[in-house]
Amino acid sequence: RQAVLDARDACKARNEYLFAHITEVLYEYDLMDLAKYGAPSDEYDPEAATILVRYEQSEFTSTAEELAEIIREEFVEWFGDYRDVVGHDYTTIANEIINRGA
Repeated sequence: RQAVLDARDACKARNEYLFAHITEVLYEYDLMDLAKYGAPSDEYDPEAATILVRYEQSEFTSTAEELAEIIREEFVEWFGDYRDVVGHDYTTIANEIINRGA
């Protein structure tokens, strides 16, 4: 886990467009209802960064299902394993990331 956290800044620098794209998708889907209550558009930056690191580690060859699992695992890591995190359709979000430019 620490390796993923340590790799965030360098990974974001190498993949600025994709990082912004993932952040945008996460904010639009607003899995934790943070945007709904006025959170800033960068609210999901930490999650987007760790998702990006793991996606880059897969050499961007993850299927939508594999990327969905990465997203789910990162949300569990950041927010805990409770209903609001585990009850989402992460495959839809993964497809959105892939289809919009990943």
